[in-house]
Amino acid sequence: MEIATVIVSAAALTRIKFPFLTAPAAYALWFLSMDATALLFGKRWTIHQGGHAWSGGVKHRSYTDPGGPNASAEFIRFFGEHPAPRSAR
Repeated sequence: MEIATVIVSAAALTRIKFPFLTAPAAYALWFLSMDATALLFGKRWTIHQGGHAWSGGVKHRSYTDPGGPNASAEFIRFFGEHPAPRSAR
């Protein structure tokens, strides 16, 4: 669906010079980039029925869910495996 939106927007822009037509294409490209992240880095986590809580927290703290995976540990693991390039530091 997103790819079709980008193609139709590009085709419409060749005939109609109206800058607002770039908005649907921009949103579609944004959604495509979110889908591409899982393909590039190989993981996508979906936590069902987690509610609005930080996954893997401590039971006696607010807004945490000890039943899910430990999100804090996964953040540390991910950024340890994918350090920022020196130019970005």
